[in-house]
Amino acid sequence: MLLIALLVFNTQSFAQFKLTVLHNNDGESKLLNAGTGNLANFGGVSRFKTVLDTLRAQSNAMNVPAIMLASGDNTLAGPEFYLSQQLPFGTPFYDVVAMNSFDYDAICTATMTLILDRTCLQGSSEIFSLSRKLRGSAQMLTFPEKIVSTFS
Repeated sequence: MLLIALLVFNTQSFAQFKLTVLHNNDGESKLLNAGTGNLANFGGVSRFKTVLDTLRAQSNAMNVPAIMLASGDNTLAGPEFYLSQQLPFGTPFYDVVAMNSFDYDAICTATMTLILDRTCLQGSSEIFSLSRKLRGSAQMLTFPEKIVSTFS
């Protein structure tokens, strides 16, 4: 009888559980906006961060937990990437600085940019602060389509 009561209680708890999942992919080093007019809402770290903060605040106001996920293609070989390569060793790439500002809970690296993402993240202590909300230590994984950082 107790087991049945626990199952009913758990089922009711799960039925009421809500979670906001915030997600992005294919950022592809788009650090600046795409332009003005109709293009003003596309691209740009500042715009994305503003929208992300607004959505998190709305979720918080409703007492709904939120998690932030990325599914890859965060970097793209282009002007921003090549400019970052000119920085002194250990200086975070611009993409990493942008990614840190989003406070991810989990990040995956897509096959297409596995090498570029690893290049950005290696040699940078920033990889360990990509998620400040979760406790524990980070582990680097180097397989395509796997989480780059895990925090437990």
